[in-house]
Amino acid sequence: MASFERELVKGLSPQLRVTSRYLLFNIAWTFLAGHFTGNWSQVDRFWPLLPPFYTAIYALFPLFGNSALKLKIQNVQPRPLLMMFLQFIWSIRLTYYAFRRGLLSLNEEDYRWPVFRKMVPNKAFQIIFNFGFVAFFQNCLLYSLSLPAYAAASKVSPLQCGDALLAVLVLLSIAGESIADNQQWVFQKFKKTKRVNYAEEWPGSRLGLNAADRGRGFLTKGLWAYSRHPNVACEQLIWLFMSLFPILENNNVHNFIDYFLLMLPSLSLCLLIYSSTLFTEKISSSKYPAYRLYQQRVAMFWPVETWIKTLYLKYIKGEKIRQSVENGIWGGDAGEATVIPDQGKKTLLKEHSD
Repeated sequence: MASFERELVKGLSPQLRVTSRYLLFNIAWTFLAGHFTGNWSQVDRFWPLLPPFYTAIYALFPLFGNSALKLKIQNVQPRPLLMMFLQFIWSIRLTYYAFRRGLLSLNEEDYRWPVFRKMVPNKAFQIIFNFGFVAFFQNCLLYSLSLPAYAAASKVSPLQCGDALLAVLVLLSIAGESIADNQQWVFQKFKKTKRVNYAEEWPGSRLGLNAADRGRGFLTKGLWAYSRHPNVACEQLIWLFMSLFPILENNNVHNFIDYFLLMLPSLSLCLLIYSSTLFTEKISSSKYPAYRLYQQRVAMFWPVETWIKTLYLKYIKGEKIRQSVENGIWGGDAGEATVIPDQGKKTLLKEHSD
């Protein structure tokens, strides 16, 4: 195995040799752990950690010469350091959200995997899929998301105004994803308990939830009124913006092939998110009758499409059709939730009963 590994990484740069060995290790252990435990969420648990881990290797590798004690700070490039910092913020946010949902538990598994195994009960196919897609493809994708940082670290280049603009766009995308995830978290708590402590939630969580929202079964307010999946829409933007950092340095990009290779990891992530979202929506449509109306009126990802869908329903299908669709999504305000004081200490959301 050691000989095979040496041959596989032969000819790579020192940085890529290090990260490639970690990649092979992660593929092996996530496949074996998923196979023997029957839990395919092994990669999911480390999803927030792996891209910034690989990026940190590329960004900090010049610190060390032949001896670990020999620092060469002058060779560290600022652009990969900035990318590492942004990915670190992304990682903290996503890890916190996963922890809050209990997804870091060793027994927790993404709800879609049991559904998928039930749809495809062939054991041999499940083993092949677990290795080929869950362990191999997902690990390779997470590895590839760090490669723009490797490209940025390969050339000496000072930061430019474009770096600041991209950093702001990445931070805004992280903030949008955080707000969307928190709105969904608040809704799911309200759906289960009929009460939400807004004082413990992040800004942007006051959605005016009511009995109709709970009965509908899925969230259609806040950012979710403009996108059916605003959180993953922002996730795609984060990595698309990340891919643009090395492009700012002209020495890194010479032709269309270079542009394409730098964008390929983030585009692959977009494709994965799109296919995964299709499967998610298939499950949602089977559970919630109004979800098909939601699909007709609200875009899967981008709010511009929501605006186009609105115009289409109003001017092509007719105003009555548009109102009928919107009433099916947002209508029914009876039993509106009200904010009431709880013994003067907390502000709680409670279903109003007439």
